[in-house]
Amino acid sequence: MGIKYVSGTIMYNDCKSLERCLSSLHDKVDVMVAVDGRFKHFKDDNTGFLSNDGSRELVESYDNAVLIDVPNSYEIQKRTAYLDYCRKVRPEFLLICDSDEYVYEPETDWDLFNKKTDKICNTLPYVNYNIFGIYTEVRSPDYDHVVHKIVGSSPPSVTPTTSEKKAWSYHPRLWSRPYEMEYNRTHYMFRNSNPNNPLNKQDHNATVSIIPGLKLGHDHIYRSKEFLESRFNYQKWLVPFEQKKLKRWMEIYHKMPQCYDEIDKWIAPSPEEAIRLKMVTIR
Repeated sequence: MGIKYVSGTIMYNDCKSLERCLSSLHDKVDVMVAVDGRFKHFKDDNTGFLSNDGSRELVESYDNAVLIDVPNSYEIQKRTAYLDYCRKVRPEFLLICDSDEYVYEPETDWDLFNKKTDKICNTLPYVNYNIFGIYTEVRSPDYDHVVHKIVGSSPPSVTPTTSEKKAWSYHPRLWSRPYEMEYNRTHYMFRNSNPNNPLNKQDHNATVSIIPGLKLGHDHIYRSKEFLESRFNYQKWLVPFEQKKLKRWMEIYHKMPQCYDEIDKWIAPSPEEAIRLKMVTIR
C-alpha cells in the first residue's frame, strides 16, 4: 500500500513549538519530513547552521519522521527539500505545517478529513488540480501582542481566549500529487512542474475547494522575543528579495536562478533599462 500523507515542516532552533507540531501530526500522517537549517539571512547567536536546541533529537525520536539538513539556505531551497522527498516516495498528499503550527484538536475531525481526501483521489474532476485549502488560524493573541511589541505599535485591546474567538482563513496547505509540484519565484507561489499540465503556466494552482475536517492552529506562544525579533528582521530582507529581485530576475531571464547567491546582491534593473539593454522584450 502506498503512502497517503506526508507532512512537510521547516524548522530551526524552535524545539518547544516543534514538539507541539510533531506531536499533533505523528499519528495522523504516514511520514513527517522536518527540514532543518538556518536561513541565510537569519541572524542569531548560533555559530552553526543547524539546530542545537534539541530540535534534531526530537525529530529523531519519532519512528515516522525524516530529518533533512538544508543549512545556510534560501526559503525556496529549504521548502523544496520536502518536495524532493515526495518525488522519491510519491505520496498522495503533502500537508504543509510549519513548526509554529499544529493540528487544532478541538475543531478537527480526522475521519471527515480522510473521507474528503479519499474523494479527491477517486474522482476524475480533481485530476488536473493539486492545491486544496485548509483552514488555518490567522489571529492569535500571542502572535499579535509579541509582533506589536517588536514593531512598536499598540497591541489589540481585547485578547481572544476561546476557540469561538479565533479567526480562521483557508490557505493552500494540502497538495495532492506533490511530486508534480515546484516552488516558483517566491516561497508562496507554486505550480505544476509538468510542462504538459495546463497549470504549469500559472503562478500557483487554483484552490479547487476547502477540505473540511482539519484545522491548523498557529501562534508564537513558545517562541522568545529574541527569536521573533530575528524572524522579523529576516522577513524584512525576504520580502524585497522575493518580490523585487527574484521577480525581476524571472521577468528578464524567464527561468529560476541556478544559484540564489548570484542575485542576492544583484542590482535589479528597471523594466525600462532592461528593455534598453535588450535583456527583455516587450510582450
